[in-house]
Amino acid sequence: MEPVSIKNINLYRYDLPLITPLVVADQKILNRSGFIIELSDKHGNAGYGDISPLPGLHAESLSDCLTILKNNISIIKNTPIPENIPNHQQPLSLPPSVAFGLDMAKLGLISAVKGEPIQYIINDSAPDSIKINALLTRNMDNDVEQIKSWLQQGYTTIKIKVGGNPVDTEIDRIHKIQQTFKNIIVLRLDANRAWSFKDASTFIQNINTDNIEYIEEPLTNPLQLQELADQVAVPIALDESLTLFNQEETPLPDWVRAIILKPAVLGPLSNTLLLADKAKRQNIKSIITSVFDSGLALQFYARLSAALSGPDTAAGLDTWRWLNGDAITPPFKTENGKYGLAGNAPELNHSILQRMLL
Repeated sequence: MEPVSIKNINLYRYDLPLITPLVVADQKILNRSGFIIELSDKHGNAGYGDISPLPGLHAESLSDCLTILKNNISIIKNTPIPENIPNHQQPLSLPPSVAFGLDMAKLGLISAVKGEPIQYIINDSAPDSIKINALLTRNMDNDVEQIKSWLQQGYTTIKIKVGGNPVDTEIDRIHKIQQTFKNIIVLRLDANRAWSFKDASTFIQNINTDNIEYIEEPLTNPLQLQELADQVAVPIALDESLTLFNQEETPLPDWVRAIILKPAVLGPLSNTLLLADKAKRQNIKSIITSVFDSGLALQFYARLSAALSGPDTAAGLDTWRWLNGDAITPPFKTENGKYGLAGNAPELNHSILQRMLL
């Protein structure tokens, strides 16, 4: 296939209220905002990307992204898209959210030109549906009832945010959940670097680890993770500390059992693909996860998860529940704890999109 030339570039802004406020790095977020970038060729084929830096997580702001796009629009438009876009190196040095959004749109355009779903471009044996984990935050008022509801909806993997309360309280909380549901659910625990070595060790040693898939980022000091892994029986997952332990020419540490991949944070799509490939070769799970972005990005992540992680590794895409509305129609939504990839791609929800000038 000849490289694809971009004829038109359109940019749209979305602003989606959050049903529940989101706190990231002490910033309280009430509204999720971002850009949808549309790249189209002379035949009318189009690909769409989501550029939505999350305050408190990304260094770049939405205003920064707009300025960067305006300053580089001619380079973007005049650079042909090769067929091997998943491994393509961008001609520009861009902040992560912009680099990811552009690659997402480019791969979408290649998909439209070829008439082939994105997941099959990356992996021709990708499944047609994936599992999704449900996300339980640190609100402890109705843990059991909420999990019961999710079980009825088909969820079997539950991610639980821990570390926001005293360790003894968190131990009691997990005991209650485990005693209620025994081994009918799989738990993923995410401490977001909340604990000292002593607190993390106390917590892990006082819970039943049989149905815990992994504990994510348990330590305030990630340099102590290997020591903790040597002492406890629960698998360790990396998220924020992934860049610390990922060296280009060397394997990931052998105590790592899962890595959390946020494509919108990792930047160019090749970064996500290379990390997933490295993990696969080491028998380490890759968990594709969102950053509370729009349903357009969530569907793309679902396709990435199908291609990179397969049908049985639950993706972290339950954040759609926080969005009051969506940038696509029909909106992103899971069914029976899964997301199906068959059928036509959703259309942009122009009723909530604002056209931007480039």
